Order: sequence, then structure tokens, then C-alpha cells
Amino acid sequence: DRLSAQPTDDNGDEDEDDKMRKMMPSKGTTIMDSLVDLLFQYRSTQYAIVAAMTLWAYDYLITFPAEIKLVWQKRNVFWTKILFSANRNLPIVYTYFIAQLILPVPTTVASRR
Repeated sequence: DRLSAQPTDDNGDEDEDDKMRKMMPSKGTTIMDSLVDLLFQYRSTQYAIVAAMTLWAYDYLITFPAEIKLVWQKRNVFWTKILFSANRNLPIVYTYFIAQLILPVPTTVASRR
């Protein structure tokens, strides 16, 4: 059995060489197969980013009324509001920049002229 024949370290985990070997194409794998696998992983990453951004937007919208009531209408310390804003909004800024690196930018024929 392929799974039982894999070497493991003292903790029962695979060592780094085995992990690297699994990532490399096998002898019977063509370059085209490797390219298809790479594109599949890329597409999966795109879907995961879009899903994460969608969940963030949903959470933001359903908690926004509570945010106004509990944070902005209260007489809180000014720094509390700044920290709350940073904690709530910086993750989406970070996700946006990561998405710009991973998601393709659509080009049109008109923009190529």
C-alpha cells in the first residue's frame, strides 16, 4: 500500500524531503499535466479569495447597525474608536492588496491600443 510505505519521522509525520517529492511531478507526468495542476491550484486560490471577501462583506453588513449603536453613538475614548476601526477595516485592506497580487486584472482590446 502506497500510504503505509511512506517513511515517517519520530512523531509519525512525513519528513521535508517526502513533502517536496510529492510536490514534484512524477516520471510519468508530462509538463502539460503539471501545468494543468498549477492552473487548478491558481483557480482554487482565486475562488478562496473571492469567498473570503464575500464572507467579510456579509459579516460587515450584518454587524454594521450594532457597530453604530455600540461604538459610534457612545461616549467612548477617542483611541477606542481608532483601534476598533483599525481592527475592523485593516483586514479588508490587506485582503484587497493580496487579491491584487493573485487575481488577474481584466484587459480589453480597447486598452491595448
